[in-house]
Amino acid sequence: MKCVLLGIAVVIGLFAIAESLTCNKCPASLFGLCFISTTTTCTTNTSVCTTSKA
Repeated sequence: MKCVLLGIAVVIGLFAIAESLTCNKCPASLFGLCFISTTTTCTTNTSVCTTSKA
């Protein structure tokens, strides 16, 4: 039973890590409004990464 719970926790953790690598990119914005929104994969050297959606 302990191994099953550990396996489920590991799968949930891996999903959370993979989901956190997906970022929103806004190449065209004006006054804080994003006109063209795309999704990109974040790298380790990305300084700013937004994951919020309106």
